[in-house]
Amino acid sequence: MGSMVVSLIAVKAVHWFHVPNHVLTIPSVIPMIPGVLMYRALFELINIHGVVGEVTAVVSNGITASLIILCIALGVAVPNIFARRYIAKDRQRFLKEELQKRRERGKFIEW
Repeated sequence: MGSMVVSLIAVKAVHWFHVPNHVLTIPSVIPMIPGVLMYRALFELINIHGVVGEVTAVVSNGITASLIILCIALGVAVPNIFARRYIAKDRQRFLKEELQKRRERGKFIEW
């Protein structure tokens, strides 16, 4: 949810600061990366002695960290995709209106 909120705020903020969307979203979600879980998974994998409980801890920490990273990526990407679709529709409508105005003024050359 946090990455989705960051992405939604960035969709509007890119117009204020005149920067690409990635410049605002990626640095904002970097602190959300679960480094502790990845560290624990790797540390337990290195120190494994073949006990079933240790393997379960490695897999649990690894899967949890991977799913968190996947959710962060989806939270950043999905709102941006929908916002771009909405903006593209507005731009097409504006372009059609402008072309119609130019045709009416007679200052339009059609190929």
